[in-house]
Amino acid sequence: MPSPSTLAPTTPPGDRHDWITRMLLAASAIASQNMLQGYARDPHYAVRKAAAANPRLAAESLSLLAQDPEAGVRIAAAGNIRTPAAVLDILGRMPDWRIRVAVARHPNASKACLAVLADDPELRVRMALAGNPSLPPELMRRLSRHEAWGIRAFVASNLHAPADMLQILAGDPRWEVRMATAANPNAPEKLLRLLIRDSDPRVRGALADNPELTPDKLRKLLSQH
Repeated sequence: MPSPSTLAPTTPPGDRHDWITRMLLAASAIASQNMLQGYARDPHYAVRKAAAANPRLAAESLSLLAQDPEAGVRIAAAGNIRTPAAVLDILGRMPDWRIRVAVARHPNASKACLAVLADDPELRVRMALAGNPSLPPELMRRLSRHEAWGIRAFVASNLHAPADMLQILAGDPRWEVRMATAANPNAPEKLLRLLIRDSDPRVRGALADNPELTPDKLRKLLSQH
């Protein structure tokens, strides 16, 4: 990782655009790698933030932006799909909870990093973690039993939640958790037949949002109710 002393902002050589134009270019698919490297050192934070979010940005520049003095830039770097696990490990230990939320959602985060975030003092970080499709099964099961219903609801909406876990969450005392389960495309048909009879109309209504339930399947489910 570069040291903070190497972070002096510099506008790309020959780039005389105003900062708004530079920001738009930094976020675009047409900027060359040399341009993106320059925008990663731009004096305006909005340009660096746009570069940090660009999925074409090289890992070296993402490592640089992970140390940016502006939190918004670091949040963007933490959310970039190309940010490597080693950089996410560092970002996941930063004091700003918003950065840790972005890391908790990231599919590239290491198992060690996710395990640390599972004990994060900020509830919003653990909620983001519960919805991460790359969450290891042991952590997902642990969070599915969490006392905070918001975390259980995010587990219920996780696209990698196994059927047996969804079966348990479908009987959760909180309607929000059952609603998330009803909308999960991984929920088996027998579970959907149970949820169509749920006492809360918001849970029953969530079945219409389940992408696996075609209109014909939904009509059949309703006819069996």
